[in-house]
Amino acid sequence: MARVLKLLGLSRSGYYAYLNRKPSNQALRKEDVKKQIQKIYDQSHQNYGSYANGVFNYHDYYRR
Repeated sequence: MARVLKLLGLSRSGYYAYLNRKPSNQALRKEDVKKQIQKIYDQSHQNYGSYANGVFNYHDYYRR
């Protein structure tokens, strides 16, 4: 692993800090939005279009 990190110009401490880092609030929100979109997509029998767009409005979600 040390050779790969050296090749990439990364420190071991930085790499391990990255591995142990908790997800940011933005990453958590994005994951929540992905799950909601997937749920709507599945409920519409995996059709994409006006139904999905009418049920979930991305901008309304962030106004909460």
